[in-house]
Amino acid sequence: MTAIFPETEKAITVYKSEYAETYYDPITDCVMIKWIKFSPSIFFREIFEKVLPEILKSQPQRLLLDQRRIKIIAPADQLWLIDDWYFKVSSTNRFYKVAFIDADDLFGKLSIKNIATKMSTTSKVCEVKIFNQLDEAQVWLNQ
Repeated sequence: MTAIFPETEKAITVYKSEYAETYYDPITDCVMIKWIKFSPSIFFREIFEKVLPEILKSQPQRLLLDQRRIKIIAPADQLWLIDDWYFKVSSTNRFYKVAFIDADDLFGKLSIKNIATKMSTTSKVCEVKIFNQLDEAQVWLNQ
C-alpha cells in the first residue's frame, strides 16, 4: 500500500503555509497536519490555532501529525501544545487515536516522544502512538 496524504479525494484543505499543510478528511474522520519544514514558535502555534476551528466543528476521532521534517519543538511550545491547545480540543472533542510520524531529527524525536507521552497521560480515552512510516500510521488509525 502506498500511503497518500491526505488519504482521500474528499479531504478539505484547512490551512497551508510555508511550514505546514493541514487537512480534514471526512471519509477517514481524521485531521492531518504535515510539517514541511522547521517553524519558529509563532508559526508552530499558528498552525495549530488555524486547524482548531475545524476540529471543534467536525469533531474528528483521529489526528495524524506528520512530524518528519520537524527539527525540534521548543519546551515552551510543547507545554503550550498540551496545556493550552490540546486542553481546548479535548474539552469538546475526544480523539480516539492520535498518530505521530516520528521526526527524522534526534531532537525532534525527543520532542515528539515527550508530547506523545504527555498527551496519552492527559486523555484517558485516547490512544497515542508514534510511527516511523506514514502508511503504518494510516493503517493503525483506520483499524
